[in-house]
Amino acid sequence: MEEIVLYSHSAGSPQVGPNIRVYNLAKSLTEQGYQVSIVASGFFHKYNHSQVSGYINRKEVDGIHYLYLWNIEYENKLLHLLNLFIYSLLSTIISFSYFRRVSTAIISTPPLLPLGPAIVHKVYGGQLFFDIRDQWPEILGDLGSSLALKVYSLILRLKKKMFLAIADKVMVVKKGEPLYLQENYSIEKSDIVYIPNGLLLNEDPGISLQPNCRNNSNQRLRIVYVGSLNHYYKLTEFCELVGKYGFLEFHIYGSGVQQKKVERFAEVNKNIYYYGRISPEKVKEVLKRYDLAYNGLKDSKMNQYGISTNKLFEYFYVGLPVISFCKSNYDPVRISGAGFAGGSITEMNKILHNLQNINKVNLAKMGKKGSQYLYENHNFYKNINKFIAHSN
Repeated sequence: MEEIVLYSHSAGSPQVGPNIRVYNLAKSLTEQGYQVSIVASGFFHKYNHSQVSGYINRKEVDGIHYLYLWNIEYENKLLHLLNLFIYSLLSTIISFSYFRRVSTAIISTPPLLPLGPAIVHKVYGGQLFFDIRDQWPEILGDLGSSLALKVYSLILRLKKKMFLAIADKVMVVKKGEPLYLQENYSIEKSDIVYIPNGLLLNEDPGISLQPNCRNNSNQRLRIVYVGSLNHYYKLTEFCELVGKYGFLEFHIYGSGVQQKKVERFAEVNKNIYYYGRISPEKVKEVLKRYDLAYNGLKDSKMNQYGISTNKLFEYFYVGLPVISFCKSNYDPVRISGAGFAGGSITEMNKILHNLQNINKVNLAKMGKKGSQYLYENHNFYKNINKFIAHSN
């Protein structure tokens, strides 16, 4: 049985929480007969709870071998950086001690990726895949232009170039990123593997074309959002818009830095509701209560190469049409016809206004398009074959 080791600072599972991409990659590989180990930090602020238990906390989840490494907890940026450094150091030790003879290694980005394991695997002749979940340091440009950010960005850019130089293959999650890497980093097209985020699907979700009956006792259209509450998802901007349309309701589930602002919107608007965070296993059940879903992203030059929010695939899975509030040349909602896409306040106002005349049959058709698009294009069980085709 061929062994693969995957390094990711944040490595979630259905029980632990984000980053679920790592779990999906590993699970789809185990289904193909591979033995997969994941080396991760024992503490990451988005886990449901800390995974620190001694120097190495070994867990087996759905046939995947997790090694959660000891690490410090953090509540500020300085300690967060220290946490990343500790993971880089310990993962290097682990890579040499346990995995140096493994034939294939995947290193999945956080900003400060562990260079040590990459060097270990190259020295011992392993094939190295560099999995780019986000285009650091480019997205730092969306966070500001302070001297500290510029210095941090320079460090990340140098480290990224080193990784791209030593990696045998580069994996990307967004449809336009192969072109971006070819144009900006001179990476050969044949060395780029497009494996988008999505879900593990053995079959088409089978969404009915019948109009949904989620709304029998309520004539208002009910829009739902499940996810992190921060400025990146343009939640407060959308709340300001929805509040003006009495025939709509907006139901929000999640937690984050903008929680107090969201709570305030719910207090002053009779058609906005906030429920707090829900556990991952309850998400699909909750989504089925609603008519539409919301997915927004702050304007970013990197969005032109694609967007990839995990919540979007959950919406598609249950057949919810999506209101997409972002600017992108590769918006899955726009490409699939699974909802309504607009990049400006004016466009979004027009979309919301026109919803009062929407036909429920058309909503059902949009939801069906989304589920079919998900199965054909964002199914890890299908897309993992691209990885296998590029591995030795």
